[in-house]
Amino acid sequence: MIKSKYKLLNDKELANFVKNSKEKGKTIALTSGSWDMLHVGHMRYIETASKQADVLIIGVDSDKKIKIRKGEDRPVVSQNERVEMLSHLGYADAIYIKTTKHTPNELIKLVKPDVLIVSKTTGHSDKKYQEIQKLCKKILVLESQAKTSTTARIRLLHINGKKELANKLAKEIPALIDKLIS
Repeated sequence: MIKSKYKLLNDKELANFVKNSKEKGKTIALTSGSWDMLHVGHMRYIETASKQADVLIIGVDSDKKIKIRKGEDRPVVSQNERVEMLSHLGYADAIYIKTTKHTPNELIKLVKPDVLIVSKTTGHSDKKYQEIQKLCKKILVLESQAKTSTTARIRLLHINGKKELANKLAKEIPALIDKLIS
């Protein structure tokens, strides 16, 4: 697992961090996501989230959680690397890995943030927002921060890779056929 220098906290550590921050009168913002293949949209989103309170806590979906939700080929970047990269950005005061064992809203219940930052692309229903609203003071819904997405980038890599392979095969198959016929 990742060393604590990367701001990764377990349940108990996070509860203490939240308690201490609130005792000091600090406001807390919470956001979470997969953060797979960090891109400019992620950076802008996290920067905006960090400006909403004194403290920013970032939830990171575990590798297993992402595989269940997005398929066996995901995540592209392991949870340890994603946590380390998020730490190096400097915006996160604490990072927490959300596993498949966590119930929906468990992190929100643990933190009870002053501001919960969610992406509009998450697509929560009004009922879900009402449920979440009981756990925090404010919900800030952010529009997409870039035209790109991790899924779109992966799709483009697959398409480009297939094109490269097709071009290479188109050049080499005639020679291979000639060799087989001879």
